Amino acid sequence: MKSDFEKSLLESSDIMKKTYARLCANAGKVIALITAIVACLVTFTDINLSDMGVQSFTLTLLMMLAASYIMYFSLEDAGERLGEESESYRAAKALYDKETERTDGSDLPALRLFCSDYVKEELRARREKIMFSYGYSYRDYEAAEGGGKAGDKKLRRAVRRAARQTPLRLTPGALLSYGWRSRGKEIWDPSRTKFLRLLIRLIPSTLCMTLTVSVVLSAKPDLDAATVIDSILKLSALPVIGFRGYARGYNYSRCDIAEWLRARARLLSAFSAKREYYRAEAEKVKNAQ
Repeated sequence: MKSDFEKSLLESSDIMKKTYARLCANAGKVIALITAIVACLVTFTDINLSDMGVQSFTLTLLMMLAASYIMYFSLEDAGERLGEESESYRAAKALYDKETERTDGSDLPALRLFCSDYVKEELRARREKIMFSYGYSYRDYEAAEGGGKAGDKKLRRAVRRAARQTPLRLTPGALLSYGWRSRGKEIWDPSRTKFLRLLIRLIPSTLCMTLTVSVVLSAKPDLDAATVIDSILKLSALPVIGFRGYARGYNYSRCDIAEWLRARARLLSAFSAKREYYRAEAEKVKNAQ
């Protein structure tokens, strides 16, 4: 009996996830439907600019903006959680976990050298691509950077654009830490910025609370069909914003984060193929010191 109950719960959960995923995938259609409904409301009603006072208009606008921001970011976060249940994200996460498990602490010096070499090669490739797009070679860039005179304006422009390219900030921590963020360090303590991050997350809710406490609501005296339609028109933007936030969060996890995981997995795989070489190089550097 218990197993049947647990099975039914799992099936219900799978159905909900599939429903959410389908809804997110068809968010554009939902938004188009809401737009069509709003267009119908506008077509069958008289359109006039609002004659409400400046204070009333400002308060209404602030309330709607606060509600929009809260709905967008809340549903964006919910969409991210749903995206983490997608097949694309799970496959990328499994591939990344597999590669990180092949690298242990003894590989850090070698991995550091690998990151340094990769950063140099990647920067050279970007600069070479820019020079090639202008019809020049990387040797032309090296000659100009080495003190040689750049010829015409086109060459000088190509050299300036290539020189503006900056190297990636790639470290062993960037490759091995799942929740890594660019802070210029290989290791960091998340508790040091926890309070600040919590305050930032509370800003939208704080603004909304400030408005809701300070605003006094009163029932409209003439609640007719025109008033109801006007209210629906004002609220129509909220579900559109909510669907956009939900779809953005879902695609962010399913596409952006998944691709980031796959890219780091490919780099770790390339390091594994040259592990012995970089271990030997790291040992040479250590002995030279």
